Amino acid sequence: MKIDADELTKTMIRAASAEARDCWPSMQRVAELEFRRFAQTLEEVIQLHAADQFDDLQAFAIAATYRAAAINAMGNVKGLGRLTGRAAARDAMRAAVEAARDTVNLEAGIRLL
Repeated sequence: MKIDADELTKTMIRAASAEARDCWPSMQRVAELEFRRFAQTLEEVIQLHAADQFDDLQAFAIAATYRAAAINAMGNVKGLGRLTGRAAARDAMRAAVEAARDTVNLEAGIRLL
């Protein structure tokens, strides 16, 4: 089984948009871009981990770094207040990760999310 980054992106966007519905119109374009990047990164990290380029901890750290960067980007969207944007970004990412967790972790063979 191989992760399909496009399908993973769609799954994360659906979950995030439902969770951050009040802020979604403001953050949608940035969020969609960040979820696409995050899904592609997860796909690549899984492949590199399988090829022994990263150990479990390194793979997890890379995924966590990209996750934090995506939250930061989404939380700084113009038109959202700093606290509102940050909270909406965290909520959106939490929902996206929950929606993708089983698929990603099963494929990775480790806990990435």
